[in-house]
Amino acid sequence: MLGSFLFAISQRSITGKVTDEKGESLIGASVSILGTSSGTVTDVNGDYYLQVPSEATKISYSYTGFATLEVEIGVSDIMNVMLTEGVLISDVVVTALGITRDKKALTYAAQEIKNEDLNISRSAGFVDALSGKVAGVQIAGAPSSGFREGNIRIRGVGGLSASNPLYVLDGTPVDASAINMDNVESVSILKGPAATALYGNRASGGVVVVTSKRGKQANGIGLEVNSSTTFDNVSLLPEYQNEYAGGYEQEFLKFAYNPAIHPTDWAKFDGQNLLNYSADESWGPKMDGTLYRPYYSWYPGEDFGAQVPLNAQPDNIKNFFETGKVYNNNIAFSGGGDNYSFRVNYNNIVKDLVIPNAKQTRNIVSMIGSFDLSKLITVGANINYKNTDQYGNIREGYGQGLSGSLINGFIANLI
Repeated sequence: MLGSFLFAISQRSITGKVTDEKGESLIGASVSILGTSSGTVTDVNGDYYLQVPSEATKISYSYTGFATLEVEIGVSDIMNVMLTEGVLISDVVVTALGITRDKKALTYAAQEIKNEDLNISRSAGFVDALSGKVAGVQIAGAPSSGFREGNIRIRGVGGLSASNPLYVLDGTPVDASAINMDNVESVSILKGPAATALYGNRASGGVVVVTSKRGKQANGIGLEVNSSTTFDNVSLLPEYQNEYAGGYEQEFLKFAYNPAIHPTDWAKFDGQNLLNYSADESWGPKMDGTLYRPYYSWYPGEDFGAQVPLNAQPDNIKNFFETGKVYNNNIAFSGGGDNYSFRVNYNNIVKDLVIPNAKQTRNIVSMIGSFDLSKLITVGANINYKNTDQYGNIREGYGQGLSGSLINGFIANLI
């Protein structure tokens, strides 16, 4: 009984209200006893109640978007405080459903990247824009020879398999290609198991939370216009041999005229040198200028039946590529008042690859707005629409598409 009495008199009750500079109540503000793990949060009226040990000297008050305030505990049991706006944005992280949390209060690893760090070079790809800006995250950028986005490994490749993270744009799961870099306000990378629990099993590879720009209170309508053009050229190719033509043997094949299956006028082709046209390796005859029948001489036309010298074509792969071009254009309208805000954004990206006849046009329209019905209720909506028109589907990998054909199976005599 004596122990309970001593415990009771060693603490005191302190109450108060937390408001902003306009005198409005701050709901859910953190109130903690400095140097301890004890604390509470304010209710819907901004009020709080706290049991404070007699040896405590200060109380800390914090709220997202406001500067933290530390106040000496005086003789009064009523402590009303006012918080002022002004907190480093790097200390605030957007988590699930657009909720902002103090970075120090999180129980999992998170990193925030701001818009100005993402758009230094106005990358047309979202994953490419993250490259080199996220600690502890592996980013494999997409090749400029294709249209796809790169890959992200938030937890590293430490298991039997690796998975891409979940991309969440303003609370909605999306594909990375649907994110317009010019409309991104910030990106939060959530890494720990506790973070992925916010979004369920789909986030087993981590979460990339993207927050779009909002409209702000201003006189009139704000206008933003961005436009850029970049060019791509192949700068490095493997070193190819230029001594042997396509084939598996160094002796020429010979055309053997057969009147049973060949037209009569093909008799003059008898004995002509041929290459193994189906070969994808270069172990064939030496390219020393000897006349032979190229593959295209069997098609009707002016070259039908023609023989040409077997010579190396050292620039045949280099000459295959073209100059790639990326046109990135963006326009946005935004505005707002005391109780509303809006932003409309249109992004157009046209990408011509270094590969002939491969082009993609991508259009993204984004609209976001909010309206304050009262101090406690805000309604909002966001729309994100993407349309892609693509000509050519580029495949990558061993034995596939561009790299597989040019590196593994291309031969030096092809024109």
